[in-house]
Amino acid sequence: MSDAQAIGYSDGLVDRVDTLTQKVDGLEADINLREQNLDQKTQECVAKVADLNQVGKYLKPYTQTVNNRLVPTLRNLILTIRGGITHHTEEVTNDVYQHFKDDTGQTIDEVVKSTVNQRFKQDREDAQQASLSAQVSAKAS
Repeated sequence: MSDAQAIGYSDGLVDRVDTLTQKVDGLEADINLREQNLDQKTQECVAKVADLNQVGKYLKPYTQTVNNRLVPTLRNLILTIRGGITHHTEEVTNDVYQHFKDDTGQTIDEVVKSTVNQRFKQDREDAQQASLSAQVSAKAS
């Protein structure tokens, strides 16, 4: 009887060891897959860093140009605006008005009136269509 118990106990231990071995093998496989994924992600990151380095080298002269030329110009413009800019608005207005008329063949007043009339006409047509739709819906009910 004790031999049978020893054999049964031994078989149970073997099963447990086999189960644990399978679990450890599964964990090892999972760890290997994760390491492969991390290696792939690392390679992607390294490639992106290399791309960014290339972009940085490309942008460097443009950034220097902006810093050396544009920034001082903008600074001077801001300082000038703070001090105030004066001009004669009537001359500017007349010039804009004349150029507009030359380019379009119409005065600003004519363009505004035409646009307003077109919008009123469209709104009236939309309202009439909505009214007809409401009447049809009311008759259908």
